[in-house]
Amino acid sequence: MIRHVAVTIENQIVFIGGSRFISLASPIRSPIRVYNLSDEVFYLNLSSQFSTSSPPYIDLSNTSARMKFGNEKGTAVLGEASGNKVYLIGGFVFFYPPFGNSWSYPVDQKGTPPARRRSTSTVINQKGIIYIFGGRVQVDTGHVAPILLPSGKILYIGGVSQTEPGMDADLIDMNEYANQSIRIQPRLGHTATLTPDNNEIIIIGGNSNMEHPIYFHLLISFF
Repeated sequence: MIRHVAVTIENQIVFIGGSRFISLASPIRSPIRVYNLSDEVFYLNLSSQFSTSSPPYIDLSNTSARMKFGNEKGTAVLGEASGNKVYLIGGFVFFYPPFGNSWSYPVDQKGTPPARRRSTSTVINQKGIIYIFGGRVQVDTGHVAPILLPSGKILYIGGVSQTEPGMDADLIDMNEYANQSIRIQPRLGHTATLTPDNNEIIIIGGNSNMEHPIYFHLLISFF
């Protein structure tokens, strides 16, 4: 499974959607169709130890948790004070009460919805406000790793910047926004996590001109 999204709910990681590789022997495979969109939902319980070679995933795809249709390159956030709704953003906006009812559209929508897009950078603050940044519509400004800082500011790390449809997409230089002693290569497809002490951001992986991307610690005490 690739291009899926994941959200942490208490002591569980819930995985949503993505794409599955189509077998070479499958009659539906073609040069332009190598992956199938997935509508699966499954989770991993973190309350007990397990082997990383065979994680005990629990498949929810045969329950009401199954998505209405496949989705990849979306983003998911856990919303509301009780943390009882998963919002999936990318293309359309859906929400799902974990381990409860089926996926639904938001009923009370105000204003003009933005153009449908994928690969957005989305965060939700303590007031339940969802901030959607960038993404890919006609031009690509997505693949950014967002971090909501304790101050309420949002730090966007990496990603691509494209000015016109069909033009090459340039990687954003992360060193423009960070004061540190090492150079961090521009990248996309990476992850960024704020540590519990709110003093460091751990950046892992991604795609850049490095053959084997490594992880970095970004000190953020200056924000």
